[in-house]
Amino acid sequence: MAKKTRKPPSVGLDKFIVRLPPGLRAKLHASAKANNRSANAELVDRLEKSMVDSNDLETLKAEVAALKNSSNLFQAAMANFETKSTDIQAMIKTMKDDSDAMVERMKQDRLRDRDDATLMKLKGEK
Repeated sequence: MAKKTRKPPSVGLDKFIVRLPPGLRAKLHASAKANNRSANAELVDRLEKSMVDSNDLETLKAEVAALKNSSNLFQAAMANFETKSTDIQAMIKTMKDDSDAMVERMKQDRLRDRDDATLMKLKGEK
């Protein structure tokens, strides 16, 4: 039986020779080691990530615009809430002041009524 030879997975893939500036090869190997992969796999991964589809870019731009719009709407709503909150606090203070004044008037009325009743008793009136 003849022995079949296996071809490595890289057979048939495109080869591309690249000239790297001094120090970049060492950085590539260090990054590959940190990511537990070969320098080739590191380079391919980085190249693929840098090749952004223009549709993806437009989608991202639209999402960023939508987020900015949502943020602006939220900020406007918060400003409106703060204004209304301040208005409500002012109304509550006014109501409390009015209530305190009403209680004070009621106390004065009771005292006057009691004084009137006392005077009537002293004069012999009922």
